[in-house]
Amino acid sequence: MANKINATDHIKDTLDIVFDLFGGLGVSSFIVTFDGQGDDGQVESPCEFKPEKTAKKAEKLLGEVVKGGRVSEGMRYGPNGPEKMWKEDPKLDDMIVGLCYDMLEQVSSGWEINEGSHGTFHFDCKKRKMNLDFNERVLEDKNYEFVL
Repeated sequence: MANKINATDHIKDTLDIVFDLFGGLGVSSFIVTFDGQGDDGQVESPCEFKPEKTAKKAEKLLGEVVKGGRVSEGMRYGPNGPEKMWKEDPKLDDMIVGLCYDMLEQVSSGWEINEGSHGTFHFDCKKRKMNLDFNERVLEDKNYEFVL
């Protein structure tokens, strides 16, 4: 059974924009992969657009600026404590990648630490749903005691 993620208003708004734009091109689905370990990680650009005949248009759309969109650029400390920084009117690709980073932070704030994790975001534009297939790498210790 899949775990439910509580999406922030920013995540919901970004998903609406993504689904509207790609749905308007006839894209039914696409994926975004990620991989992190050793205190470093990356989220790749969207790929594997379905149906294939929409791929070229979708890839071109990724480079377009989204007026009214925004993407998180991390945190800073202001006079009232930590506050999120935003980039306004980003490219669609940056919005999607930023959305995935935000989701990863909700699921596992250390997704890139030590052994890290890897996985795939599946965007279903027709159903307006996003699923995350998250694989956590686990270091296993086995202890054996021997006596002579």
